[in-house]
Amino acid sequence: MAWEHRHGRLFYYRKVREGNRIRSVYMGNGESALQCSAKVQAEHRCQQQGRVFKASENAIEMQLAALDAEVSAITKNTLTTAGFHQHKGTWRKKRH
Repeated sequence: MAWEHRHGRLFYYRKVREGNRIRSVYMGNGESALQCSAKVQAEHRCQQQGRVFKASENAIEMQLAALDAEVSAITKNTLTTAGFHQHKGTWRKKRH
């Protein structure tokens, strides 16, 4: 997406990938090109915000996974100390 000077005037072209080639597609000049450019810039900002959100979401998920592992370890140690054992995923009191 770029404004290009051609023959002393400004034109708006959008770059499109077709296989291994990149092709310039004429989007216009004047008011219509300004509107198209503004729309593309808004889409880019939205994509960047989405990436930032995804990165923060991944960081939170990693923290939650670490917290889950800690809680599981504490629970297992506590129940084992109290005389329980795990049988097919459930905790049961040991028989004496």
